[in-house]
Amino acid sequence: DVYSSALVGIYTPNQIANLLGFKSKIKLEQQKILEIGCGVGDFLRNLSSKNEGKILSTDISPAMLLSGFLRGNFKGKQIEVAEASKYHKDKLYDLVIANFIIDTTPTPIDTIKSISANLRTGGKLLLSTPLPIRQTQTSGKVRFTVKGQEIGKSLNPLTDMESLKKSLEKFELMVKKIMVTTYKETDMGVFDELCAFVYVCEKN
Repeated sequence: DVYSSALVGIYTPNQIANLLGFKSKIKLEQQKILEIGCGVGDFLRNLSSKNEGKILSTDISPAMLLSGFLRGNFKGKQIEVAEASKYHKDKLYDLVIANFIIDTTPTPIDTIKSISANLRTGGKLLLSTPLPIRQTQTSGKVRFTVKGQEIGKSLNPLTDMESLKKSLEKFELMVKKIMVTTYKETDMGVFDELCAFVYVCEKN
């Protein structure tokens, strides 16, 4: 789950807490958290058991959830097969995490609407989208790809920063910070340099 792992490689739980404006990881552990599109559960695996019963991780793929369960990534967490754009638990959560979902879903506006519906007033959203270009080097050859595909196939238009910002704010998700991160990963001799926009939002 390279996209989910990308932010794991950059942010520890304490750093996630700081991004969200919390004073420490302890404050993060007190939040009721919904993770949409969790994949194999890498992003939240480092949170302690103090979060037990307060985290729900969802993904549309049962195979991803099973893989994460077998790795032990969901210990102390609830998991559920769910489609991001259709998951509604009105104003139940303090924090929603949505990594690399908006760029892949066929219904991005519905997904943003769903995220907003799940957050309480004053709740936080940590959302990330890939920059359009990935540079991949294999056996001395460099090629540029978009989401693992050769350039020429476009990303979801909402990965454009201004378009996404407007769409988030339409559903009362006010953007407080936008950052750019990079992450390098090597897998069987293949070098990837991944870049992402990270948005921190607050529900009005």
